[in-house]
Amino acid sequence: MDIPRPDQRARRRRKSLIGLALVGVAVIGVSLGLRAIRPAEPVLELAGLWTAKVQRGPFVRDVRAPGTLEPVRLWWIATEVEGRVREVPLRPGAPVVPDTVLVVLENPRLEREALDAELELALLEAELQLLQVQLANKKLDLEASVASARSKLREEELRGEVNSELTKNGLVPEIELRVSKVRLEEFGKLLAIEEARLASSDTSNAAELAAKRARLDQARAMTELKRAEVRALAVRAGLSGVLESLEVEVGQRVIAGGSLAKVSDPSELKAVLRVPQSLAPDVQIGQGVSVDTRNGLVQGTVARVSPAV
Repeated sequence: MDIPRPDQRARRRRKSLIGLALVGVAVIGVSLGLRAIRPAEPVLELAGLWTAKVQRGPFVRDVRAPGTLEPVRLWWIATEVEGRVREVPLRPGAPVVPDTVLVVLENPRLEREALDAELELALLEAELQLLQVQLANKKLDLEASVASARSKLREEELRGEVNSELTKNGLVPEIELRVSKVRLEEFGKLLAIEEARLASSDTSNAAELAAKRARLDQARAMTELKRAEVRALAVRAGLSGVLESLEVEVGQRVIAGGSLAKVSDPSELKAVLRVPQSLAPDVQIGQGVSVDTRNGLVQGTVARVSPAV
């Protein structure tokens, strides 16, 4: 028959607690011992060291990057009028000056409009000359009318003086003297009217000539505009440099404002460097750079950093 012994269970439990406590104490002791141990100091020979005094100075960060030399000034040459490409005299790489023709266009409508404007201008110029002659003749006619009215008035004044003397002597009836006075007044009014017409003729002639000249100036401006459009059919470089590229070929149709060619000035170049993304934060505007052109080193400064960086 089994007899329960509760004292042995308590004894085993006490042994377990004592064992755990001993293990914990051992772990703590090992940890404290390891922390107390310091790493051994490195040992170097004095003959293999360089000794110097620490000084303050510039710290150079060397960032290398490939790149290309590109022109600073680059122009896209556009056409001012629409048309069809008739001729391309040059090819990329050719040197150009401002008057060099790069592309020749053709546009029959512009040429016809320019011819019509020329004819209209010639017609208005002829009309102006004819009007000047007509107005001059008209003024001469008015001056002749004034002279004739003044002559008739003077003649009537003399006749009135004679009639007045004859009437006093009883040789001419009084009615004749009265008629002479009436005619004298009429000739005086006629002379005043003719003189007023002559005086106002200058103003009216000037206004008529101004209107004709305004139409002539308008036609002259339109003619010059059409001439400029015809001249624009020959697209010129506009500056000295090198023809970089051509965007059109013979037979191609272009619209006004379309880009036809690209011209650059090789006398002034810039270095475009492609810095790796990881090194880009080390590059700042204003920093000094040294560019190896394969023909020597050129010193410069950072002028721009791409916003994409």
